[in-house]
Amino acid sequence: MRLSAVSSGSSSSVRRASLILMAGGTLALAGCSWIPWFGDKKLAALPAVTDSAISVRWSASVGSPKGFLLQPALGDRVVYAAAHGGKLTVLDEAGGRTVSSIDTKLKLTGGVGVQDDLIVVGNDKGEVVAFDASGRTLWKSALEGELLAPPQVAQGAVIARTADGRLYALNRSDGKRRWVFTRTAPPLTLRSGAPVTIVRGVIYAGFPAGRVVAIELESG
Repeated sequence: MRLSAVSSGSSSSVRRASLILMAGGTLALAGCSWIPWFGDKKLAALPAVTDSAISVRWSASVGSPKGFLLQPALGDRVVYAAAHGGKLTVLDEAGGRTVSSIDTKLKLTGGVGVQDDLIVVGNDKGEVVAFDASGRTLWKSALEGELLAPPQVAQGAVIARTADGRLYALNRSDGKRRWVFTRTAPPLTLRSGAPVTIVRGVIYAGFPAGRVVAIELESG
């Protein structure tokens, strides 16, 4: 899996957003091609980008996702990217140089979530695992479901979503559970690694049948 950063030639914030959007989009396409019911059919090649205002700033190999949608995350002028085999690569945002790496010794299926010095991922045992910047394990929290979406860190909490649609709020400091939000899914649904979005203390999550739910972060 290669991580690519693009530049639109505008402000720093736009470049940071573009980096994640490009990387996330690339991984999403890779994930779609892996879904078993597509068989051996390959997706059509994307048309070449001809707009000179957009260019690739750098790219870096960060390991295989093994079919999981492992999304990169931005820290303080660095990018965190995960591979299914357990490696977390820390890249310089400006040039893509590898700054450091963390061997989590886990099979990663969801990630990466970052805020300040906290790094959170999900593994194949249904656990959310938190690390500090040096790679030291801070805590583990076992959930009742498969973790495919990247956990999110906000307002002293870690928000994790399981494949069955449940949302969990965990304490940032120790991983203890605060609340669980459950919504009944239709009889037939597809496995999804769709993340949540958190804005001003409200969690926005999409659910099957076209539902979008807004949940207060503090109370659930």
